Amino acid sequence: EDIDQIARCMVREYSRQWNRPLSIAHQASEIIQRSDWPGNLTQLDHAIRSAGLMTQSAVIDVSDLPNDVRSVA
Repeated sequence: EDIDQIARCMVREYSRQWNRPLSIAHQASEIIQRSDWPGNLTQLDHAIRSAGLMTQSAVIDVSDLPNDVRSVA
């Protein structure tokens, strides 16, 4: 649950920085929560930033997540 809150906070921050709406889909959030983040928020931040840059919409979906994160699905 903490990872979900941290990820959503990161998404909000990138949305603010990039001055565009951005959120995360429920399915993508579930995958992020199941992924292994052994105390490494830098990896999580990189994954969120990468997905935010890759998405063609205002919602980060599973297909926007980096391959190593998506492989948990």
